[in-house]
Amino acid sequence: MPELFPGDINSDDLYEDINGNGRLDFDDVVKFFNYLEDPSIQECWKLYDFNGNGRLDFDDVVKLFKLM
Repeated sequence: MPELFPGDINSDDLYEDINGNGRLDFDDVVKFFNYLEDPSIQECWKLYDFNGNGRLDFDDVVKLFKLM
């Protein structure tokens, strides 16, 4: 099975596809919520700052959900 990586599916410099399956779906929102505090997400916060406030917080999860 190939390894899947997060990615930017609409060229806006944000990684909406958290689970790496090539699309934005509910699993991306769940995975983002579960790993929001993970260093791999925190170190690359600009890729996941969906509300554009300069930091990662729960509102980024909500914003990602609303993008679906």
